[in-house]
Parts: sequence; C-alpha cells; structure tokens
Amino acid sequence: MMSRKMMLCGVLSVFLLVSVASLTGASDQGGLSSDVSLAEKAIEEERYDDAVGLMEKHVEARQEKAQGAQVRYLLALALFHRTRLDINECRERGEIGSRLKTEQADEMKRAERYFLESQEMDPDGPRADACLYFAGVIQDYGCLNHFEDAKDTFNKLVDLYPESEYAEEARFRADRLGGHGGVPKRGFH
Repeated sequence: MMSRKMMLCGVLSVFLLVSVASLTGASDQGGLSSDVSLAEKAIEEERYDDAVGLMEKHVEARQEKAQGAQVRYLLALALFHRTRLDINECRERGEIGSRLKTEQADEMKRAERYFLESQEMDPDGPRADACLYFAGVIQDYGCLNHFEDAKDTFNKLVDLYPESEYAEEARFRADRLGGHGGVPKRGFH
C-alpha cells in the first residue's frame, strides 16, 4: 500500500510536469490546432500579416514532425504571398526596379528556409511537393540569384513527387534554367 507521502509526491510530480509542459507550449495542442485553422483562413482571405503572427509563435515550439512541417509551411506561404504583393505594389509605384529592398529579400529568404524545412521535416506530408515548388520559385526569382539552387529544387520535386500537380511546371522551370542559370523576371509567377 502506498503511503500518503508517496502519493502526495506523485501528485506533485504530475502537477509540476503539466505546469512545465504548459509553460513551454508542449501541451498546447488545442492552441496550435486553433491557430493553424485561423492561419489557413487568414491566408485564404489574404490576411497574411495575421497568418504570420499566428504561426511565428509556434515555429520554435517542439512539435511532432507533421505539426512542425505544417506550421513552417503556413508561415512560409504567408511570408511568400505578403512579400510578393509588397514587391509587386512597389514596382507598380516605381519604387524599385530589378533590385529588391533588403527587407523584401530577407522575407523571401525566410520563406524559402521555412518551405525547405517543412519538406525536410515531413517529406511524405500532404504539402511536401508544394514546399519544394514554392522554394524553387523563390530561388528562381531573378533578384535573389539562386538559379542553380532553383534548378536543383525543381529537379528534386520532379524526382520525389513525379505525380504532383506541380511536377510539370517544375520540370519546365528546371529545363528553362538549364546549365546557364535563369533569366530574371519582372514578378512572381
């Protein structure tokens, strides 16, 4: 029979574990699920700042691979679209030519990193092919000058996900990049 003292120690241990887990966000699966749903809706409604804010707070938290991949994918997608719109608006106003502003280039590099991390974390996940596609599009963007990386990323997409909805476009882009690098474009496609 367990003594009261041992039982009290067991209860206190469980309480401490639960408290530490909630402080670190490890047990906040309901919060994460809710934030993922809200971020998906924000992206659909083109409220990219909201989606970035929702996902940034989860990106460093410990999650199982599929959840971490989903958080990174949504964060990258929101960063990509927010920055793409900003770049296109700046070009329309004549504020930038072929060179990106430093902040825009940094945001695109962050999006690229999160897309690649997402694919690496969950290569069999439902968005792994999209992660490679969007990372390749960012790398292919003329102002970033990562043409060789783009070609490699598009080829990886075709090799790993030949039945993907992105495979044909990735094959076209990789072929276009060939051995001589890419051709700078006027905007994202």
